[in-house]
Amino acid sequence: MRILFVLPYIPNLIRVRSFNFIRALAARGHSVSLFGVDDGSADEDDLSAAAEICDRIETVPLTKQRAGWNMLTAVPSSLPLQAAYAWHPKAVSSPRPGSILADLGKFDLIHVEHMRASRYGLAMKAMLFGQGHFIPVVYDSVDCLSVLFRLTARHALHPLNRLVALFEIKRNERYESFLLGQYDRVLVTSNAERSAFISLRDGKDIAAEISVVPNGVDLDYFRPDLQPTKDADTIIMTGKMSYHANIAMCRYFIEEILPQIWRSRPDVRLLVVGKDPPVSLRAYAQDDRIRVTGMVPDLRPYFQQASAAVAPLVYGTGIQNKVLEAMASGLPVVATSQAAAALGVQNGRELFIADQPSEFAERVIELLADPDLRMHFSATGREFVERHHDWNRVASQLEEIYFDVINDQRI
Repeated sequence: MRILFVLPYIPNLIRVRSFNFIRALAARGHSVSLFGVDDGSADEDDLSAAAEICDRIETVPLTKQRAGWNMLTAVPSSLPLQAAYAWHPKAVSSPRPGSILADLGKFDLIHVEHMRASRYGLAMKAMLFGQGHFIPVVYDSVDCLSVLFRLTARHALHPLNRLVALFEIKRNERYESFLLGQYDRVLVTSNAERSAFISLRDGKDIAAEISVVPNGVDLDYFRPDLQPTKDADTIIMTGKMSYHANIAMCRYFIEEILPQIWRSRPDVRLLVVGKDPPVSLRAYAQDDRIRVTGMVPDLRPYFQQASAAVAPLVYGTGIQNKVLEAMASGLPVVATSQAAAALGVQNGRELFIADQPSEFAERVIELLADPDLRMHFSATGREFVERHHDWNRVASQLEEIYFDVINDQRI
C-alpha cells in the first residue's frame, strides 16, 4: 500500500504512536509518506529519523504567532481550539506540482492523527472528491478529547487549564461527533474511548465505524535489564512533565503519598523523569531524595536504577505509555485505576492498583520490601505487554483495518 500519514507534528520516540505505526508499516513493505506540521519543536535528529522510515516528507511551518492567531480567531466561532491550533490555509490552497498534496490521488489510503490535524484531513478529502478520486481517509483520534476536557475541568490544578477546558467541552463534543461522520474509519486506543465516542452520537448505530487500535511498546528497546543495578529504595515516575495531567500526578504523589512512604522507609528516593518540568516541579528537588531530571535522551538507564515505577494519575484518558514502558522494562508498577483503566490488567496480577494515598503508599512499601514480589510483577507485567502491546502485532491489526476500509470503498 501507498499510505500518507497526516500529523500535527513530526513523529519521534516521544510522539510514539505514529512513529511506530510508520516504522512498522514500512518494515512490512508499505510505502509511507508524511505530511506533518513543524512547530519548531522537532530537531534534526527527529527529521532524520522520520526520513529513514518515510519515502517522502513535506512539512508545514507553524510559528507561535500563527498558532496564537488561529486560536484567537477560533474563539468567536464554534471550532475547538485544538482543531484550529495547527491550521495553515496556504498549505492546502495551492499545492505546487510534484508535492504530496498534488499527488494525493496516487495514495491508497490517508491516515490522519489527532484533532489538530483533522482540518487537513477534511481538506484533503475535499480535494480528492474534486479530482474524482475516492480514496479512504482514516482518522486516528487516539483519545476522546471531550472526556479529557471534562476531567480537566474537574481536576486540573491550574485555574487557566480548568477555564480552557470548560470553554472547550461543548465545542469538542459537537466537533468530535461531526468528525465521526466525515471519515471512513475512526481509530481509538481503548474500548473506553470507543464507548465515549459512541455516546457522543446518542448510541446511534456507528459502532462499525470505530476501531480500537491500542498503543504498543518497542519490546526490543524496553526490556528487563539482565545485569540490574537497581536500588531497593529508588522508585521512578515518567511522562512529559509539562502536561497538566502529569503535573497534577507528580504533585499528588509527592505531597499526598510520598510522605507516607517516608514514614516507613525514610531513605526512599524518587526519580521524576520527563521533558520540560515546570518550576513548581523542579522545586521539589530541594529535598535531596527527589531528583527531577528534565529531558533525558534515554529512559532505560533510569529504569535500571529503580526497583518500582509509580503512575498515580489523577485524571487522563487512553492508554498510558508510561505504564507500558515500565512493565516492558520489567519494573513492577503501582498505578491508580485512572492510569490502568484502558489496559485491561488485573490488580495484583500484572500490577498493583490503588486509588487512596494510604493504600498506594502501602503497595509501594510492600514492593520495595519484597524482592520475590517484585520478580512476580516483573514477569507478569512483561508477559502482558508482550501479549497485548507488541508494536508488530498492533501494526498487523492496523494493516487489517486499512485493507477492510479499502475493500469497503471498492464495493
